[in-house]
Amino acid sequence: MEKSKIERVLIVDDEPLIVRLLELFLHELGIEKVIKCPTLTALMAEVAQGGFDLAILDVNLCGRPSFPAAEKLLADGVPFFFVSGYVHEDMPAQLRQVPLIPKPYLADDIARAIDRVTSPESISR
Repeated sequence: MEKSKIERVLIVDDEPLIVRLLELFLHELGIEKVIKCPTLTALMAEVAQGGFDLAILDVNLCGRPSFPAAEKLLADGVPFFFVSGYVHEDMPAQLRQVPLIPKPYLADDIARAIDRVTSPESISR
């Protein structure tokens, strides 16, 4: 999947300024439609509903890990990556292969992560 084919992105973070920053980064990449989820409850509802091409997840949402939703995304084959202050060692083993972009990050970091998780090699796994 190419960036040009990504129409809707799920942004998952409980910090409004970070959400806005990610939204601006995505707009720079030509992605205008975003769904914002600040809580695990909202995230689980959006994951169950679907309708997005990519997800960007913070690990910690108001003190609750986003891992249950990440595991569902992984099982469903939805491309996603984490943006967080956490490290892979803090994550469940089955999620350690998912890209993790450490905070703070730049627009180029997000663009590279999108390329990585939407590349044909990544999608065919």
